[in-house]
Amino acid sequence: MSEPGALLSVRDLALSRGERLLFKGLSFALSSGQLLLLRGRNGIGKSSLLLLLANILRPEAGNVTWQGGEPPPLHFLGHQAGVKPRLTLRENLGFW
Repeated sequence: MSEPGALLSVRDLALSRGERLLFKGLSFALSSGQLLLLRGRNGIGKSSLLLLLANILRPEAGNVTWQGGEPPPLHFLGHQAGVKPRLTLRENLGFW
């Protein structure tokens, strides 16, 4: 169930990586013009949450909806994604 008018709704998410519970009961909704700031120490689950929102990881519990429906196919480019600084953006995209 999504929040009325929300572009992104997250309800009661839980996620573990390996044997470690990163978070549970996580809920929020974002509407047009809003943003989410993720802060915290290393290993707390920031990148894992982004991977979950990009539909790359699956939650153990809860759900994510985009405009009230299934999340669209997304791409995720992290801080260690192998972008080659000597190549142009077009060349990097062509490589991948």
